[in-house]
Amino acid sequence: MTKPVEYKDVKEYPNALSVSEVAEILRICKKTVYKLIHKGEIHAVRIGSEFRVPKRSLHRYMNGN
Repeated sequence: MTKPVEYKDVKEYPNALSVSEVAEILRICKKTVYKLIHKGEIHAVRIGSEFRVPKRSLHRYMNGN
């Protein structure tokens, strides 16, 4: 039987998350977050040379939507 994935609580984070923050919340490495962004599984906005992930986009990903 598969154990459900447990994520960190996102309430304490800002509305626009960095790749590092997303990795911390999902308990995965930053490289995996970049892959998810490039595959379109997590929506992100590029600001300069960095990506920001809206909190609602992360919620959608975490809920499987």
